[in-house]
Amino acid sequence: MIRQPYEIRVEGTLSDAIAEAFLPWRAETDGRDTVIRGLIADQSELGGLLQTIDSLGLVLVEVRPSEDPT
Repeated sequence: MIRQPYEIRVEGTLSDAIAEAFLPWRAETDGRDTVIRGLIADQSELGGLLQTIDSLGLVLVEVRPSEDPT
């Protein structure tokens, strides 16, 4: 199975507790937004991650494939 790196941007800064909901993905704040980076196996896994974002009440800004494998 080939895993594709993705970057998902949400509005604002996440608390440590909320950022842990996205493990094993990495959540980093760029000052205004938080970028969640990680490897996605398929559309189902991506959908689950987007569902987590929605259930936490976060505002989704962008979803895009990434060149960065980390």
